[in-house]
Amino acid sequence: MKIKNILFLMAVIFAFVACNDDTDPVLPQYKASVLTHPANDTLYVLEQVNASKVLLTLDWTAYKQTDLLVGAVSYVVQMDLAGNDFSQARTFTPVPGVTVDAESSDYTTSLKVEDVNKVLMNGFRVPADTIANVEFRVITRVGNVVVPSSASNVFKARVIPYKALDTPVLYIIGDGLVGWDNSAAAIGRDLQVFFGESNVDVSVGKYTYTGYFKKGGGLKLVTNAGDWDSAYGYADAAGTLVAKGGGNIPTPAADGFYTFTVDLKALSYNFEPYAAGASAPTYNRIGVVGSATSNGWDSPDAEMTQVTPHVWVIKGISLTAAEMKFRANDAWDVSWGGNSTNLPFGISDSGDNIAIAKGSTYFISFNDLTKNYVIIDEDRLP
Repeated sequence: MKIKNILFLMAVIFAFVACNDDTDPVLPQYKASVLTHPANDTLYVLEQVNASKVLLTLDWTAYKQTDLLVGAVSYVVQMDLAGNDFSQARTFTPVPGVTVDAESSDYTTSLKVEDVNKVLMNGFRVPADTIANVEFRVITRVGNVVVPSSASNVFKARVIPYKALDTPVLYIIGDGLVGWDNSAAAIGRDLQVFFGESNVDVSVGKYTYTGYFKKGGGLKLVTNAGDWDSAYGYADAAGTLVAKGGGNIPTPAADGFYTFTVDLKALSYNFEPYAAGASAPTYNRIGVVGSATSNGWDSPDAEMTQVTPHVWVIKGISLTAAEMKFRANDAWDVSWGGNSTNLPFGISDSGDNIAIAKGSTYFISFNDLTKNYVIIDEDRLP
């Protein structure tokens, strides 16, 4: 048996022997850490656009602990709703203790927006967009055992969580655009894929689609191909949507080009005339070209299909981890690049090559009016 284990057993035996019948055994106690940052009663408003960013940083001083209790020392940050006295505490990733002989050491750790939001929404069932009074503390862990007596002072905060939207791909369906086929095979045809100004916008439920809409038609918004029950529908003439229900969204009173915007968080939609659509250049062919394609930078390009005016689609295209562009008529007279490094949503807003990070089979949609594109791994589609 190791010397430390023997010492620990001797300490326990001594504690019991030293007690009389009227007292409880006294085991060695750890000295509590001291939280020094941040300030109390700060209000934090969580937003999904900042999900991967740091929400707050906790600094504390921890003290050298007795050698009588054996095992690796680490520190965990606990969070609970105010008033629970940490009886329902959730813990975050532990911070390893340093192995130095100093009497005290300073530590720091950061908590991300999405991690705190998940605890509030999923763990504590706090309603979105409401203030939750929470408390944080640092507690010592020895091996796998949390030592209750080691709890630090408490940091109090007010936090407003958000409802996370997990709908990276949203489809438009209906005879106001193409048709009503709601099968996976219809993705890119009757099921038109919404574009997004950026991945950040999409992460908070904001989508856009500029195209030719037919008067007197209807539309719905589908989140899962083939599933009508989860679709968004029409609520009222004020431009309000209904999740998992509602009627068909009516198209504008006149045929023409419109920008159709949707905000799933606000449950709203809007049609705005797109005057430039009527006089915009048209192309016989648009294709995908580049080192990511099987033909490289040479013709012929991987040809896309124009499924509705100015919106082009290609399915099942194999791309390697390299670069690509869109171009018209297998020539460099008109081409579109982009510097987005975070697919699937982007805009061809520069002459740069579009980087493909992973070799796979892709679905691609490109709008030559707005230069929006979607490049998505087909593993993420039905």
